[in-house]
Amino acid sequence: GSDAEYPVSNMVIRVIKGATHLGLIAAGYLTYSIVGISAGAAIVALTLANGLVHYIFLRLFRDPNMHPLDEALACGAFPSWAKSPPQIVSPILFFDHPPEIENLADIIANHLPRYDRFSSVPAPLPFGLGWTWNKVNVDIAQHLTQRVVANDVELREAISELTLGPLQDPAIPRWEMHLVRNLNGRSALITRMDHCIGDGLSFATAFQGFTTDLNGDPVPPPAPFKRKERSFAPSITRIFDLVAATT
Repeated sequence: GSDAEYPVSNMVIRVIKGATHLGLIAAGYLTYSIVGISAGAAIVALTLANGLVHYIFLRLFRDPNMHPLDEALACGAFPSWAKSPPQIVSPILFFDHPPEIENLADIIANHLPRYDRFSSVPAPLPFGLGWTWNKVNVDIAQHLTQRVVANDVELREAISELTLGPLQDPAIPRWEMHLVRNLNGRSALITRMDHCIGDGLSFATAFQGFTTDLNGDPVPPPAPFKRKERSFAPSITRIFDLVAATT
């Protein structure tokens, strides 16, 4: 991830962290030697102090809009030697009558960039202090492409080609759309976005903001998901039955 891009910065911050940990260890040892409390209490105090320093460090320097999981995905969820495929979400919409590319570009330009992550680029902070979102201007021409295919076989081949591999340009907001117009069948709109922007549900929520029905009315939001309430009583009863059967 960021080690290859900012080796000196990361080394500096790691030296600072290491010095802080050594200072806490020394403080714990002095507390044990001078005050005379037990070694266990000194270890507990050292652990709490270390956690407090780490918490203060995160609160002072980390970007609150960059979740640690998003940060991990932005800089690379796996080391380069793992040769892991890119973490990209690729939802696909199929159309009997696809929109014109110009109309689609206008709709996207007017709605999608209002979501910060679709108009920002993840960038490492100096001195290895994590990552942040940098707001940039969005050029829809860099994100939207179109191709024409003759039939469903070519459509499937285009989908396979366009959904594999990394994004075209990681220096711009990490998403792209490909309209595949099928002359003899359903067409497809392939959206690809880096997992650090969000997941499939995040995209569905954003995309719904600029979709309408056939009458031009906004599509109503889906019903909220309700988790089925579960009772632990049957599980507890089975546990007691199991214990009774083994005694």
